[in-house]
Amino acid sequence: MVRGYVMKANKLCSLLLVIIIVVSAGAPASASVEDTSFSDVDASAWYASAVAYCRDNNIVSGTSSTTFSPQMTMSRAMFTTILWRIAGNPETAVNQTFADVDSNQWYSSAIDWAAYEGIAIDFGSRAFNPDAPVTREEMATLLYRYAEYKGIGMDESVQIRFVDSQSISNWALTAVAWAQGAGIITGKPGNLFDPQGSATRAEVVVILHRFLTTNLFESDNETSVVAEHGADESNILIAYFSHTGNTQTLAQYIHEITGGDLFEIVTVNPYPADYNECLAVAHRELQGDYRLALAAQVENMAKYDVVFIGHPIWHGHTPMAIRSFLEAYDFSGKIILPFCTSGSSGNSQAMATIRDMCPNSTVLDGLSITRAMLPDARNLAEAWLDGMNIGNTSAWTDGMTTDNAAAQENIINIQVGDTVLTATLVDNSSSEALKDLLASGSVTIDMRDYGNMEKVGSLGVNLPTNDERISTEPGDLILYQGNSVVIYYEPHSWSFTRLGKINDITQAELKEVLGSGNVTITLSLPVPVIP
Repeated sequence: MVRGYVMKANKLCSLLLVIIIVVSAGAPASASVEDTSFSDVDASAWYASAVAYCRDNNIVSGTSSTTFSPQMTMSRAMFTTILWRIAGNPETAVNQTFADVDSNQWYSSAIDWAAYEGIAIDFGSRAFNPDAPVTREEMATLLYRYAEYKGIGMDESVQIRFVDSQSISNWALTAVAWAQGAGIITGKPGNLFDPQGSATRAEVVVILHRFLTTNLFESDNETSVVAEHGADESNILIAYFSHTGNTQTLAQYIHEITGGDLFEIVTVNPYPADYNECLAVAHRELQGDYRLALAAQVENMAKYDVVFIGHPIWHGHTPMAIRSFLEAYDFSGKIILPFCTSGSSGNSQAMATIRDMCPNSTVLDGLSITRAMLPDARNLAEAWLDGMNIGNTSAWTDGMTTDNAAAQENIINIQVGDTVLTATLVDNSSSEALKDLLASGSVTIDMRDYGNMEKVGSLGVNLPTNDERISTEPGDLILYQGNSVVIYYEPHSWSFTRLGKINDITQAELKEVLGSGNVTITLSLPVPVIP
């Protein structure tokens, strides 16, 4: 791998432009997620917009006129057929390339085409196994080979940062590195790739949606953030240091949104792969105020007016690699936008360090993404940047700051031990009163188990009620009698006030977090991304 590289925004753009022209010429734009048309795809589902996009552009249809079956696995034959459709249903004179692909099947032409063009994967003895579920590493490989088929050059120098990268088959490594670097496949919770895991239809449409739209700035329509802000992409640098891959993923999102140049900050001496060992080394460096040798330098730093600085939070601070990077260049007169990832820590000490080290720069309070916020990181990054006029530097130097509170105005944190969950509040006077309460500081609640279905504890104050008959679901956050907070992990029906729902957690995961007995939780508002 060539580390410390600068990756230009147009690396993938031309590929995606070719594909979009084929797919969407004359096709309607992606439908509003309020109208998925499938009874089993809720408008709030994380994959709803991708389902609507793939439906409207005739890429993936439903399993019936009213259902999409998002959790159903997708077969190799179906995924290959989708790529064939995207390519325009090309014909090939070759047939029956694989011994187990009958010439009269619905997928025969697609698989013959994919084999002829070098896209299909041969699983030995001329077998394609068309009915087998497509795995995540197979999906990455098919997409990568399709991109090669289009003749588009691609950046393959990204290092795979999934924690289970050693489980990826050798033949898939290049494709997975490309897919992760391009932001097409971002991984599962815990920074897992799950290479041999079967891909569900929901996962497939989300990845296809990214594949077909990521990095396409659509400057003719002036719909991109860069066009709206009037910034020249060559004047924006996104420099980041990453260990587990979370900060790299966030940097990639910012790159896709702004079109800026990516630069990975890499130390000459790498950190241990084991996270705990890495933190031990980082602690020694912090205590000794070390400066580290960096493996590469930014070419022509002077041309950048706007510099994003990304890093994880280690022991509440910036890693020493960031301090070494900041001391290596003159940032005078530049706008600096920090962004960071962490388990649950805030970024106040890191922000203070960057401001101290860049006294002649305009350092804006930046984007802070905790582990619980990672699934929504791209949306938060878009909301953060959407309010910024990056091209109007005088606005920033005059002291203008931007607020991302709107993106999180209905989100609260729920900390249980070392785990931080988020909940989305409903729109009523009860949740507004709760937010007003939390604006004054976090609230800790001692909860007890009741009826083997809920955790309940006193809030200590009375909030307005909006009681209605409710049938709860696991994760529902309820106000009971105006002064008690309830988290349901089993269904129940009663008349009480709905406050919200815990995000992105299964019933089994929720039960594990809450435990079987008494539990203490802390409610708080998220640390403002841009205060």
